[in-house]
Amino acid sequence: MPYVSILQIKTSRGAATLNYKMQEPFIKLSQFLKLNDLVQSGGEAKHLIQTGYVLVNDEVELRRGRKLYAGDRVTFAEHTYEVIADADR
Repeated sequence: MPYVSILQIKTSRGAATLNYKMQEPFIKLSQFLKLNDLVQSGGEAKHLIQTGYVLVNDEVELRRGRKLYAGDRVTFAEHTYEVIADADR
């Protein structure tokens, strides 16, 4: 049986938590940006990541395929998002 978790994204905006049911214990950085409507396309995500506009755990991340796990923090456009795994749901 595949690992199933719910990744909750808590934002510094104080917005409602977003939940995604995943088949893996991670989400790729470019997918994360798209699912949260921070970018409109994969091409836009790729460009912003590769030009250094996205931070993961307070460090510039240039890999769009970077796997995000519970506890990782993504900073983009002056907002920080935290990935939280909730396996109990």
